[in-house]
Amino acid sequence: MPPAARPSAPDAPAPTTATSTATSTVTALHLGAFRALRGRTVDLAPVTVLNGPSGSGKSAVLEAYEALARLAGGAVLDEVFGGAPGG
Repeated sequence: MPPAARPSAPDAPAPTTATSTATSTVTALHLGAFRALRGRTVDLAPVTVLNGPSGSGKSAVLEAYEALARLAGGAVLDEVFGGAPGG
């Protein structure tokens, strides 16, 4: 008597050595309420220049972008905003 036939499992995909080169790109930064900025959207390009008078929020935009980058890198909210006044 022949051995019982076992159903064959689908072939597993072969492991690959290529690494993914897909990256995410931030194209805009919407600030609902950050520092003194309320309801502002800053469009971002590969090179973005921020200009404006003193107190217009240039540094706040940079701080918001840095916070976003830290959160995307795995930092927790308390690490990013824990001691920041107004953040």
